[in-house]
Amino acid sequence: MPVFIGTSGWQYRHWRDRFYPSGLPQRGWLEYYAERWQTVESNNAFYRLPERTTFEDWARRTPMISDGPSK
Repeated sequence: MPVFIGTSGWQYRHWRDRFYPSGLPQRGWLEYYAERWQTVESNNAFYRLPERTTFEDWARRTPMISDGPSK
């Protein structure tokens, strides 16, 4: 049984300089995250389902993350 390891998101400002390099713009955080983790939880869908184009953009930007939970 495969085990996928990830976190509950990728947009955490306190991760700058701890996980994300200081020179990496925030718009590049998703790609950087996807190169290191196998899955991520889309917590924002809990509050409001994103537009279809948002999911398509995430899929295009993160080819290594093919499936993931969305609450």
